[in-house]
Amino acid sequence: MHIQYTILPAPPGDVLTAESRDALVFVGLGPTALDQLTRFVKRWYPGAQIVPTITDSSRQVMEYLEGERKQFSLPLDLKGTDFQNQVWNALAQIPYGETSTYGRLAQKVERPLAPRAVGQACGANPIPLVIPCHRVLTHNGGLGGFGSGLDWKRWLLALERPADPERGCLP
Repeated sequence: MHIQYTILPAPPGDVLTAESRDALVFVGLGPTALDQLTRFVKRWYPGAQIVPTITDSSRQVMEYLEGERKQFSLPLDLKGTDFQNQVWNALAQIPYGETSTYGRLAQKVERPLAPRAVGQACGANPIPLVIPCHRVLTHNGGLGGFGSGLDWKRWLLALERPADPERGCLP
């Protein structure tokens, strides 16, 4: 099996998209993305070869980064626990330009006392941008964390900032 990847330039840093034969499996942000992909493939696709090429998903990701795409239409192959998958499904429902909180997501996945666990699931998201974990804020509107760093989170939120300030709960 091959995992194919493409590295795209973006203002905050490089973006890596990786696919199996059938679906998007990983998106990495920043200078350590290839190392992250290598660890991810060893865990979830043991024995797979990592091959650089132009991936199908790279066009949609580039359109998103240029502000031309608000939704993705890509097949996904998510690897995680049942709880992580529940959180990632809830994340995927946060509309472009809007935000939620870790607490609201915990309620949505019927674990109202688990906002920290929701945060950990967000941090384990293998497909940021497409599964928009950057759209999650703390209960008081703070940025919270982001696996690729807060500069990335700020940039992504600014990219999506709605023209109508009444929409969403951006700080």
